[in-house]
Amino acid sequence: MLHGFSGSSQDWKLLSVDGLTDFQGIMPDLRGHGRSGTLTAPFRHRDATEDIFALLDHLGIGACKGLGISAGGNILLHMAAAQPDRVKAMVLVSATPYYPAQARAIMRAFPDHLPDSEWERMRRASLPPLLVQPLDRPQRRPRPALVPPRPEFVSEAFLCG
Repeated sequence: MLHGFSGSSQDWKLLSVDGLTDFQGIMPDLRGHGRSGTLTAPFRHRDATEDIFALLDHLGIGACKGLGISAGGNILLHMAAAQPDRVKAMVLVSATPYYPAQARAIMRAFPDHLPDSEWERMRRASLPPLLVQPLDRPQRRPRPALVPPRPEFVSEAFLCG
C-alpha cells in the first residue's frame, strides 16, 4: 500500500488488514516522507519505484498486489511498466497514468534544481495572498543528533501474496 505525495504510511492506519489472511500488509514511507530519510535530490517516481523493488527484494517477495493513492499509484504504474511479472494486480486512486503533450512540455521546462528563491516565487504565485507565508523547507533542516539516520524507505506495508 503506497501513500500519496506529502503523505506517509500513517495514512493507512485506519485501514484494517487483519482479516486479509492470504496477504502480508506492507506500508512503507516513501523517500522523503514520514519516517524515511530527508531527500537529498528531487523526488522522482522512478527512484521511489526502485526503492519499493529493493524493499520487496529485501523481504524476499517476488510478486505483489498493490494499492496506491496519487503518487503511490504512479509508483505502482512505474513498477508494472518496469517489471510486469512482479505486479499481479493494482488499485489506483487518483493516479495520473498519462500526461498530455502540453503538460510534458511544461514539466520539461523546469530544471531539476531550482534555487529556494524561485520555488518560493512559484509558491507565492500559486496561492491566494492570505495563504502566502514564508516557506519553511524541512528538507534543509539538519537532523537532530539523537535520531539515527533512516533508510530512504521504511518497511511497514503493500499487499503482497
